[in-house]
Amino acid sequence: MAEKRLPKGISIRKDGRYQARYTLNGKRYTIYGNTLKEVEKKLRDAKYEIDHGIYAKPDRITVDAWYKIWLKEYRENVVRETTVIGNKKCYLHVKPEIGQMKLQAVRPEHIQRVLNKMKHEGYSGSYIENTRQTMNMIFYQALMNGIIITNPVEKSVLPKVETGKSDTHRRALTEWEQQTFLECAAKRKPFYMSDFPPA
Repeated sequence: MAEKRLPKGISIRKDGRYQARYTLNGKRYTIYGNTLKEVEKKLRDAKYEIDHGIYAKPDRITVDAWYKIWLKEYRENVVRETTVIGNKKCYLHVKPEIGQMKLQAVRPEHIQRVLNKMKHEGYSGSYIENTRQTMNMIFYQALMNGIIITNPVEKSVLPKVETGKSDTHRRALTEWEQQTFLECAAKRKPFYMSDFPPA
């Protein structure tokens, strides 16, 4: 039986994975996938981002830059507004810690640091878990797009939060959080307090 011909630009590696190559500004990039369907999707996504001016070179893109792409292309047109608001609020805890890091440089210990800091600041276990889920979606999409080869969030663990302890903690919102709160409130009529997790 003749071997199935692969699409142009796609080949199969010795380890059984597929790879696709493309060129941008004279530099070649490679995308990997476990299946042909997966690598074709990653290649389509990369071409879409290039065509729409939202593409960033894999070795240069920061967490902040990728978060903005992820939010616009994979969340705002897919899920409810209240879900997007929740993602934005969770990212407030991510940005100060790893926002300026290169996406490819983020390791599990950096993710863990975000979660542990939230615990020490008295946030509830459910809110910490929501933040971890948001980070997981951000990095998982980067993995699917071929920007990173592993998802660092998968190797993080949720810190143990004593039941009831976080419920009594109160703190003042930062100036940044206050601004985000007011922007979100202005967009929501009626305004639901459930859109914002407890401090």
